[in-house]
Amino acid sequence: MVGKDPLDEVEPATAGDAAENDPFDEVEPATAGDAAENDPFDEVEPATAGDAAENDPFDEVEPATAGDAAENDPFDEVEPATAGDAAENDPFDEVEPATAGDASENDPFNNAEPTPNQPTPPPLPPVIIRVARARPEVIAGIRAAAISLGPGYTVLDDDGPLETAGWDILWTWKTNAMVDWPKLAETQKTNHLPEIRRFTGKGLMAVRLRRFLEGLKPAQCSMFTISPEAFVLPAEYTQFTRRQLELDGDGNEGGLGGRWIIKPTGKSRGRGITLAVSIDDVVYTEECVIQRYLPRPLMYKGVKVDVRCYMLILQAPLRCWLHKGMYARLAALPYSDAHSAARDLGVHLTNTSLAAPGTDTKMDLNTVLDAEAELRGDPALPSTVRAAVRRVVSRLLTVFQTELGTIGQSGGRCFELVGLDLLIDQDLRPWVIEANASPSVAVAAPSDYEIKVPMLGDVLRAVAGRGELGDGWVQIQPVRRRG
Repeated sequence: MVGKDPLDEVEPATAGDAAENDPFDEVEPATAGDAAENDPFDEVEPATAGDAAENDPFDEVEPATAGDAAENDPFDEVEPATAGDAAENDPFDEVEPATAGDASENDPFNNAEPTPNQPTPPPLPPVIIRVARARPEVIAGIRAAAISLGPGYTVLDDDGPLETAGWDILWTWKTNAMVDWPKLAETQKTNHLPEIRRFTGKGLMAVRLRRFLEGLKPAQCSMFTISPEAFVLPAEYTQFTRRQLELDGDGNEGGLGGRWIIKPTGKSRGRGITLAVSIDDVVYTEECVIQRYLPRPLMYKGVKVDVRCYMLILQAPLRCWLHKGMYARLAALPYSDAHSAARDLGVHLTNTSLAAPGTDTKMDLNTVLDAEAELRGDPALPSTVRAAVRRVVSRLLTVFQTELGTIGQSGGRCFELVGLDLLIDQDLRPWVIEANASPSVAVAAPSDYEIKVPMLGDVLRAVAGRGELGDGWVQIQPVRRRG
């Protein structure tokens, strides 16, 4: 019997209403064909053969440039090439997001230097960063980032009442911190968006992406197929078993089409994950997401690799930046697609929390991409992959821009640092695996000082209004829409 729809009884979220572990408590009841009231895509109906795209919100195409794949592609995002393009015919170069330095004149994070004719401004007061209800490694990571910025930044470890003065930035581990917004000053910022769990909840992301695809015309679906198939159990057990039987019958991808990863919705850091080869392996004691396993992953020296990248999201208006520094995370054991290794977590998972104590299983993604470029004899490979990642993040932002743009009672005084996990396959296509609120900011390895500390420092400085994000970030825009 089909279980209860995970989105069918949840009240709209208010600040602090979310249950600690329930990823479905902020979703409005869904009925067939329902769209969220403010969903920018709520007028897109499923296509039938031969449908015209008269009212398609994505069908406004800029003039074609050399290398366009199709003259009338409704999602053609190709822009004229500019100086610095990685390759003239790079298939991913249609999206050229603005860098942080391209901010508009009125961007509050664009602090111009005084001209020689202006008086030197007085020294700014110190920025007080309050870390509350967080693990020790979080406190240590934020403190390391503040120290890297030099004088003018102070970190307080304080678990007292949150509605107090004396701090500029509040950094908490949990997304449901009880903040009484009317009691806070307009300049005080917190590190979680009101509706972030609609984006980072494993089950919520799976359901939202699938429903978004159901509302598109067939020609548009391939563009937004950016994440592996996934189902929420037990609510969608019947749909999952039907799909599993289809894949087993097809014999896709050398027999790998029927493999799945089971992840509890209320846990993180790799806890509780299991691998399933058949329906008999689908055993669970709590709500979980079962996601199709992607074969043929990108590898480094025979070991499976996935990617952790960081997004900074600001509100009022909604803006998103992607950090250029990305981690390649390596599995603990050499990769094998043999049936005997199908359930081996050390072969197929890359979570750093699963690595042996004292082992750093992550490195700069550039190292992996440079090695793959040399192996394939393709010097443009690193720029090709990075452009593909930007494009996928742009499409992900398109799907979730309503949820991410909801400000609630905060009035836009929130920001979010999201840890986005991607898998790149042998065709160099990135896939979104999941998005994480409160990604690890622990500083415990040399690679953390190379990527994580500068990244966190940029975030603190920009949110405090003390400078731009800098050249280490690229701004991501949603897919352009008609008018």
